[in-house]
Amino acid sequence: MAERHSWAVQQIDDLGQQTVEDGRITVAALATPDGQITSRTGLLPAAAAPGAVTATNPTPDGFVHVAPFRAVLQSQRGGGAYLLCLDAIKDIDVLGTAPADASNPRNDLIVAQQSDAYFSDTNSDMVVRHLVGTPAATPVDPTVDGSPDYLPLARIVVPANAETITTADIQSFDVPRTVAAGGILPVTDATARSGIAAPYAGQAVYRVDTHRVEVHDGTDWRVPGIPVVAATSEISNPYPGQLVVLSTTNIVLRWSGTTWVDSYPIGGTTDATRHEARYYRSAVQTIPNNVDQRVHLPDWDYLSDDVSTAAVSNGTEFTLNRAGLWQLEANIRFVSTGSAAERAVAIAGSPTGSRYAQAASDQTGEPCSLSCSTTRRFTAGSKLSMWAYQNTGASVNLDPLGGGINFALTWLRG
Repeated sequence: MAERHSWAVQQIDDLGQQTVEDGRITVAALATPDGQITSRTGLLPAAAAPGAVTATNPTPDGFVHVAPFRAVLQSQRGGGAYLLCLDAIKDIDVLGTAPADASNPRNDLIVAQQSDAYFSDTNSDMVVRHLVGTPAATPVDPTVDGSPDYLPLARIVVPANAETITTADIQSFDVPRTVAAGGILPVTDATARSGIAAPYAGQAVYRVDTHRVEVHDGTDWRVPGIPVVAATSEISNPYPGQLVVLSTTNIVLRWSGTTWVDSYPIGGTTDATRHEARYYRSAVQTIPNNVDQRVHLPDWDYLSDDVSTAAVSNGTEFTLNRAGLWQLEANIRFVSTGSAAERAVAIAGSPTGSRYAQAASDQTGEPCSLSCSTTRRFTAGSKLSMWAYQNTGASVNLDPLGGGINFALTWLRG
């Protein structure tokens, strides 16, 4: 029949209108769907680990113990779903039921099985069962007889000659979880998420492995908001404009539709997550007359993985490791001189190339301090140096007083 009797309907002439199967179908509508009129099989969430199978603690014996649980179990033989409940810990005497083999291990199973006399089972009970396997050099799981409607909870690997069952002998299954329709469904990982057979638009899951909520948009699973990731590969299906924070660099990245683009930094405290570097010189450096001379900056206040340095030709060469918009600022201080000839500072390519910023002065008498800065885009691998120049007729020293010789490099955004 297509139309089912609704829950709950009035009796007519003392005759109930709803069958048991009608009841299962209508009540199961309150659980997470797994199809048009089927529900997702799984344990319902609880504060403790529902359905967990554990060894006796602290002193192991031959028992295992099944934690209380509630579950939804979609019927394999009829419509609707069974609602299961174990309301207290169940103790199962594994070795008392079947002592360990003297020579070989065996695999036992713990399952929650729902029988139904309507389908010719001997009863209609829900039972948490212990199924004993066959000892073998390479044991396999026993076949689950009886009703096909069951939840496998754990495998017990019983060693040869075992006298106790320990935690190491218990292999818990990744039993699916389910929740009320519209609820956020916990899933272990991407594989468990992919096991959702018929996700609906707006369905939300909580990824236990990444601690994130993902929402299905009718086509694929998407991560809303701005998640923090260790690698962009954690976002399996980004949408154009998706933002993430890369925890290894503290950079917000944007998905362009084809690739992740560095957007802007949010600050950090390590070389990997800091996107500004500042170098300085604490000793005198002599600048020859009428020569463009690189400034050697061997000291630093803070470093960044975005910048690499090399000592070349009496100076320091800087390599910009990250493409994007950079802010560069150079400061220099010449000792006092009686000549009014030119003194200059520049930020330029290395070993030669464009001058990106420069400042000059013909000041006499007092020490001469100069600054220049620029904000511009560079490609990754661009090389540059801080340069000094003077033409007073003789060599002139740079004055390191007060940290006046320095170069700051800050990556702003991609």
